[in-house]
Amino acid sequence: SLCREAVLEKKGEEVLLLHTGCGEYFSLGSVGARFWALTAEGQPMSSTVARMLSEFDVEEARLRGDLEALPAELLARGLLELA
Repeated sequence: SLCREAVLEKKGEEVLLLHTGCGEYFSLGSVGARFWALTAEGQPMSSTVARMLSEFDVEEARLRGDLEALPAELLARGLLELA
């Protein structure tokens, strides 16, 4: 889940995450923002990947790699916390 010190703001197709404690922000482009939205809906990874493959021109292996790396990066930056 989103860290208690993190604020999410949507600007067009982009999602900005701001850590209010340290002032660091992280930008999710259209692919990351779509992943965030589908995850927030509770979609399982297999459904998320299938939907995103139909919406974006990307190879499945690259998409899976990027989607698996994103939560780890957000955890490392303190923007997500394990529930």
